[in-house]
Amino acid sequence: MNTRIPSSLNWLIGKHARIDGQICKVQKQITKNKEILAKLEAKISDLSTIENKLVDLKADLVCIERALSMHEIRINTENISPISPQGKRIDLPYGELSSSILTFLKENRENPLSTDELALMLAKRFPHLTATAEQSLHFVRNRVRARLNNLEDLGIVIRVSSSPSKRSSRWALPKAIPRP
Repeated sequence: MNTRIPSSLNWLIGKHARIDGQICKVQKQITKNKEILAKLEAKISDLSTIENKLVDLKADLVCIERALSMHEIRINTENISPISPQGKRIDLPYGELSSSILTFLKENRENPLSTDELALMLAKRFPHLTATAEQSLHFVRNRVRARLNNLEDLGIVIRVSSSPSKRSSRWALPKAIPRP
């Protein structure tokens, strides 16, 4: 025997379900917006740090301009064009990037490693490299790729495969490592 649900009760059940669905949707939006807000707060603190650095740099520039104005030979500082700094350097001691790459390749001599694998190994060995957004895994991968290309030019590593279908090249040590 079927029990008939009155239409008013059915309407209330449907209405309850729709409102409950809207509540779930709004709660998800609130959670998502709180995450975005937390990221923005981190960006704001980064921005204040950058602004403080800008104030310091401007103060340094004023000091240098004052020193230039005291010199016998007059220099118009407006005619000095700015020199932009080179790309960012990876935060490792000199030679550590090459040393680490070569160590990873020696440890995996039987299997050539891809650029991505080498970047991940480097990030695991030095966690501080990917701790900030400024030096993300993408940044580390680009630095590893550039260093591998330089090492290849020197004959220290060889590119095993570089097909267009693969995302990154595979690298290995040659049978005998030449001395530069």
